[in-house]
Amino acid sequence: RVPLTVIKPNDKTEQASLFQVTETEEENLRIVEKTLEVLNIPSHPEALSAAPPCRFELHREGKIILDVAHNPDGLNYLFNKIEASLPEMPLRILFGMTKLKDLQGCIEIIKKRGSHFHAVSIDHERFFPAQTLAEKIPGCQWHPSIAEGVKQAIEQAEKNNERLVIFGSFYIMSEVRAALGIEEERDPHFSNFDFQRAT
Repeated sequence: RVPLTVIKPNDKTEQASLFQVTETEEENLRIVEKTLEVLNIPSHPEALSAAPPCRFELHREGKIILDVAHNPDGLNYLFNKIEASLPEMPLRILFGMTKLKDLQGCIEIIKKRGSHFHAVSIDHERFFPAQTLAEKIPGCQWHPSIAEGVKQAIEQAEKNNERLVIFGSFYIMSEVRAALGIEEERDPHFSNFDFQRAT
């Protein structure tokens, strides 16, 4: 997120208008609404209310949450939203991360929020190996495949009456969704993707 103090001086030099929205839990929705208003485009409530995949995506009556949060700001937002909108339950967390992100910052957050942890990875040099992630959290389990990790995490969450929170990059979440039996188109060139360009 770029600070307003950096953006504001450029609005006149670039001959651009600056519009602000109130920062709330629905900040992205407010931004879209303001954009449509400025462009004089009619909005459709049903379209605006449609949530994209892996953005606080709920399954099994909210017992499983999928989210592409993968940095400290995103994780704080995710866990605050869980606390504000869902009944309190212990959280079991399954996650995977790329080496481009603030690993230690993320670890500190999830250690405070979760009760049990599962680490997974994708076989690519841009991702932290699951075993490396697990070493950062005492008692964290690591799994050789995302499918196995999802299966075991679900079983243990159900057994212990916990909510399962799964987070990571879109590449991690694509494998998670497949493990959950969600059928969707997948890029056949996925394995050749240049992860250095991913954000």
